[in-house]
Amino acid sequence: MRDANAVYNINKSHVTTLTTALTADADEILVLDATKLSEPDLANNVFGIVVINGERITYRTRDVTNNKVSGLRRGTAGTSATSHAIGATAYDYSVTTYLNYSYDKTWYAQPASGATATDGKALQNTNTVPAKFLKGQ
Repeated sequence: MRDANAVYNINKSHVTTLTTALTADADEILVLDATKLSEPDLANNVFGIVVINGERITYRTRDVTNNKVSGLRRGTAGTSATSHAIGATAYDYSVTTYLNYSYDKTWYAQPASGATATDGKALQNTNTVPAKFLKGQ
């Protein structure tokens, strides 16, 4: 969309589900476990970001007691604000799940000189920074 690429670590520790339906104009999201979503840092202009069914939503507050996020900006980064059903998956796309790594660096362990790419290590057997990040290590 903005000629920007990003990689996020979206594993079970960063995923929750909606406990109530979400209308396209709602200003709060009720989830099963708000601790799975990142705490915004408004003092440093860092909003929380959640993606539900392809809609990117930013939020200003996270309430872990009542399992909700609020102060929403809906349909951000070129996505469209839409309704979402109970049980829809909410993915944390906040800064804590972002891999800040140059994309021109090596992601996989390189094979020895003269070997083919198939001689190298698979991602699950690689210990580069991106490989560890994607594996949740």
